[in-house]
Amino acid sequence: MPLLKYLLFLFFLVCVPSCANVRPDYVCIKDQDTVYDSVIIEIQPTEKCDVHSDSIKALIDCLDRYSIVDRDNVKIVRRTRIMTARDSWPSDKIKNLVVRHRRIFDLKDDRNLRLFMLFLPGNYNSVNDDRDSVAAFHRGRGEIVVFRNRTALGNTEVLLHEIGHALGLVDRDHRDGSPINEKRPQHCNNKKCTMFWIVNTTELCELCVRDISKLIPRNSR
Repeated sequence: MPLLKYLLFLFFLVCVPSCANVRPDYVCIKDQDTVYDSVIIEIQPTEKCDVHSDSIKALIDCLDRYSIVDRDNVKIVRRTRIMTARDSWPSDKIKNLVVRHRRIFDLKDDRNLRLFMLFLPGNYNSVNDDRDSVAAFHRGRGEIVVFRNRTALGNTEVLLHEIGHALGLVDRDHRDGSPINEKRPQHCNNKKCTMFWIVNTTELCELCVRDISKLIPRNSR
């Protein structure tokens, strides 16, 4: 009987492949590591402008699907609505609100991304931009501003587009000469991509997906 057990042991050892011997890149490990270990999205709504929870759920799905962060490692921090009667927003007024209400910031040499989303009624008013054409913009440091008069509050596409800017997508340093919209720098030239300057999809083109794998966490650059 002991001899039989020994022979069976040898059979399984030699003839039955282990996980380590069968395509370890596919079976044993994750296909692609995420860019960030975690993401905190700090949401600051105003009295007349907020974002629907379904839009945030869809956004988290996109971040997970594109290996930016695992869905289980996304935290949403929703602030109390602030009151404002303004419907035209110059840059200095936006900056004042961000400085006053943002509470969570990136830490140096950290793989945990902090985003701040400010939802405002009315339009953007800037001498450098057409106020009637700006639905949202990334003002730097993960700070995203969305305007109610130019986009539906449930517009996941716009939120993903601005996060793409916050991450540094469509950067010439990553593109290796691949198409970038010459008239609108930092935008993709593919009309079917989220990073095209007119946003109507949550789908990233192949080049932008490839760029994600080259990203370095913003606070580690």
